[in-house]
Amino acid sequence: MEGQLDQTRVDREAAKRFFEDLKNYLNERIEPKAPPELREKIRGVVAGARASGNEMESHKAYPEGAFLNAIVAPLLYKFLEEECGLRDGKACEAFLSESWRKLPKLASGSPARSQKHPFTKKIFGATATEALNHWHEGAVAQSCPDMALRFPCPHKAVIEGKYFREGGHEVAASALVAGIYQSVFYLGLPRIPADKKRPAWDYDFACFLACDATDDGTLLRAWDEIHKKVREALWDGANTFVMILHPQGLKPVQT
Repeated sequence: MEGQLDQTRVDREAAKRFFEDLKNYLNERIEPKAPPELREKIRGVVAGARASGNEMESHKAYPEGAFLNAIVAPLLYKFLEEECGLRDGKACEAFLSESWRKLPKLASGSPARSQKHPFTKKIFGATATEALNHWHEGAVAQSCPDMALRFPCPHKAVIEGKYFREGGHEVAASALVAGIYQSVFYLGLPRIPADKKRPAWDYDFACFLACDATDDGTLLRAWDEIHKKVREALWDGANTFVMILHPQGLKPVQT
C-alpha cells in the first residue's frame, strides 16, 4: 500500500509538471501577444467562419470556439507530439475534442460522457426546488467538456476552456468561479468504461484552461486574488489545474 501511495504522489507531481509545461508552451506560442491584436485575430476568425456558410467551419463561428479550435487545439496537438513524444498518430489518438469531426487531423473522438446524469455543470447556484422541477420533467444531461486527454497521453484529463475578452473584476471573478466549478464537476463524475461509440470516462485530473485577452489581465488578477490556501487546495485536494493564459506575460499581483 505504501508503494502504491508513493507512486500516486509521483504521478501527481509529474502531472503538475505536465500542466505547467503546457501552460508555458501555449503562452510562448499564442500569437499575437498583445491583447488588442489577439482579440482582433479572434474576431477575424469568427467573421470568416460565419461568412463561409460552411457547417465545417461552425466550430470557429463564436469567440470561444475560435480560440479553442483555431489556436489551442493545433498547439495542444503539437505539444503532445513535440514534448510528449506522441508521434505517428498517437497525439491524435490521445486528444479528444467536442469539435472532433471538424478537426480530423488533430482529434480522434468526442469527450462526451456516454451515460447521462441528473445534474449538469450549470446547476451551480440553483435551488433545490429548481433542481426538483427539472427532475419532475425528466431532465437529465450528457456531460461534454470542451476537450480531454486520454491514453497514450501520460495524464488523463478533462479540459474546460474559456476565452475572456472583456468585463470588470466582478465579471472576471464570476467567470473564474464558474469555469473552475465546471471543471471540478466533470472530474467528479463516476467513471464509465468505453463502449463502441464513446471512449471511457476515467479521468484523473481536470484543467480549467482560460485565455485572458483583456488589456490589464482582469481574469489573471481575479485568480491571483484568491487565497493561496484555496488555490493550493484545487490541485492538492481536487486534482484540478487552473491555467490562466495571458500571452503578453503579465505578472500576477502579489497578495
